[in-house]
Amino acid sequence: AAGELLVPDIALHRVLTNLLDNAAAHGMAPVVLRIRSVARECQLLVLDGGPGISAERFEEAQQPFVRLQPGRVGIGHCGLGLAIVAQIARRLHGRVFLHAFDGQCSGVALPFPARI
Repeated sequence: AAGELLVPDIALHRVLTNLLDNAAAHGMAPVVLRIRSVARECQLLVLDGGPGISAERFEEAQQPFVRLQPGRVGIGHCGLGLAIVAQIARRLHGRVFLHAFDGQCSGVALPFPARI
């Protein structure tokens, strides 16, 4: 059954901007945005061709002001991108997790409950 996902415009903009910026800054081309319906969820996936990060580093990256690459100070990254995405996901009753796709892409998935 088709579902719909109601996400406030500003929240969707912040999530997409932060995830796409992270993929471009820390991943490798191609950067891919996918939206899919799985069970009773709508999933937003931002994937890239990079190797991804470990689950432990991913959890660490969701904390405010954590930079996984400390040498990147001063080029527009302050360590808030994934923390903001995780906070928005929680407020919308969703979650954030690492996702591997086709063995060639890795990235971040945000499943949200869908209205059926």
